[in-house]
Amino acid sequence: MVKMEVENIAAIEQDFIKLGKNIAKETRSKLIETGRFVQAEAKKRCPVGPTKSQAAKDPHYNYDKKKSRGSLKNSIVMRRGRDFVDVGVIQGPALKYANYIHNLRNTEGGWLLLGPGSRAKRSEERVGEKFIDRAYDENEKFIEDMFKGGISLQVDRFNNGD
Repeated sequence: MVKMEVENIAAIEQDFIKLGKNIAKETRSKLIETGRFVQAEAKKRCPVGPTKSQAAKDPHYNYDKKKSRGSLKNSIVMRRGRDFVDVGVIQGPALKYANYIHNLRNTEGGWLLLGPGSRAKRSEERVGEKFIDRAYDENEKFIEDMFKGGISLQVDRFNNGD
């Protein structure tokens, strides 16, 4: 016969409860950090209207001074709840335009070419359609590592008795 006893089981149980709370807190923190990161990346990738001089150089583009340059970029927001974040153009005057730009490239009635402002904006990130989806997809490994790092930190603290 083998007899086994566990000492301080109540203290062990409290340590695991604390670990669970710390992981949940860290996960929520990383979720917000991820939302802000994806929002910033989406803004880098979204099309932008031209300046007056950029529009003047493009014979196919009619400059409209009533349209605010950067209104799509400024409409990309992060909305958060307890266990989620939403990143996108959620409301406001740019909502209809955002859907058109984000989803309808190369479709019937959609758009084909970037305007002069977006062509001038191009840098290391590709400007254009699916800019919100690509902000996450093109950084998925980084985002996963961010979450894993936060959880690993809490587990390491637990294992070290901190």
